[in-house]
Amino acid sequence: MKSIAPDEALSLLKPGMRIFLQGATGEPEAFSEAIEHYRETLEGVEIWACLLPGINTFDYGSTRSLVRLVTFMASPSLRRSVESGRTRVIELPYSQIARRLQDASFDLAILQLSSPDHEGRCGFSISCDFGPLVWKQARKTLAIINRAAPRLARTASLPTSAIDYVWDYDRPIKTSRSQRPRSPEIATIGAICAGLIPDGATVQSGLGEVPGAAIAALRDHRNLIIHTGMITPEYRDLAEAGALHSESLHRAGIAWGDDAFYRWLEATDMVSFHSADVTHDAALIGTLPAFHAVNSAVEVDLFGQANLQWRDGIRVSSIGGAPDFMAGSRISPGGRSIIALPSETEAGASRIVSKLSCPTISIPAHETDTIITEHGYAQTRGLDLEARARALIALASPRHRETLEREWRDMTRQGAAGLPRQIP
Repeated sequence: MKSIAPDEALSLLKPGMRIFLQGATGEPEAFSEAIEHYRETLEGVEIWACLLPGINTFDYGSTRSLVRLVTFMASPSLRRSVESGRTRVIELPYSQIARRLQDASFDLAILQLSSPDHEGRCGFSISCDFGPLVWKQARKTLAIINRAAPRLARTASLPTSAIDYVWDYDRPIKTSRSQRPRSPEIATIGAICAGLIPDGATVQSGLGEVPGAAIAALRDHRNLIIHTGMITPEYRDLAEAGALHSESLHRAGIAWGDDAFYRWLEATDMVSFHSADVTHDAALIGTLPAFHAVNSAVEVDLFGQANLQWRDGIRVSSIGGAPDFMAGSRISPGGRSIIALPSETEAGASRIVSKLSCPTISIPAHETDTIITEHGYAQTRGLDLEARARALIALASPRHRETLEREWRDMTRQGAAGLPRQIP
């Protein structure tokens, strides 16, 4: 194990190399800052990283070093380099990202780790999604050992003997911004979600205000079990309210919150952190009791199709882990998959639309289960087209329902194949 400085670390990168870089809350900001100011060319170097919208905002593909980026989640932060062709986005569900990375070979893995424990092992701390799957197959490992990273007892780790180069570092890890107060509409959606989740359920939530509101509304529940890709401060509130099962195994892949939340995770040792081949394994999820997945969407159409990726014709995200959790919920005894969203955008446009106009469909109609807005919920699975359209129109804002009914009638009048008779 050789200690190196930032400039020495970048000198390890040579043309033709494929590099794995941790993303999410494990992204080493020391590396992104170093590469931003690096004056030498890194043309021919390809970095692979799963960068998450809203968490990872640095655009590696737009640096003057000319490095190229391969990532798996679209993000507005990467738009410039995507348009220039220096960033490729390979959109896959999280479980398939895990398999893709396991099958790939890397010349160098760049990992942010916590300082060694008494056994000489460095942990992946609060970001365990893909790093543990990659380091064993990388030819060399560069560990950015951040002394500020929480040392968690139950997270994947690697021995210092497996580290080729170490970069000592002491700087706060990524934290979320202060959360703005939830609107009455968001709080109502959270309460409706919570009303569908029974005591003793296993819960998962995606990134965003709405899934967070759903978890926050579970404070009065009991014996809940956590199995989620991302854990947020709302889960701490559940623990302190006595809502979590005291003896069950609680799993997560990454944590996203403030420093106090990270220190709580470190102090309580309540949650174990696992790689995505565990957290997003639909077969494993299917064995969990009453698995309830809560995710959000940009919009849902009257066919029950969901758009998680596009806003105003611009790709702002990817499908992420939602398909994996939805698949697991279908085979979990008593399971349910929820897509929750406000009925309107901040500008007042309806998020329940007659038909998606985006280039791709994130979740097809036959995969959706329960849709929720502040106006109620609809269980769409098993409904025919007309019944589904009626149920979803009822979830729209009242001021948009007449328009949606007219647009649905127009579609049926045009005789589109398979559409039901007109809504009277």
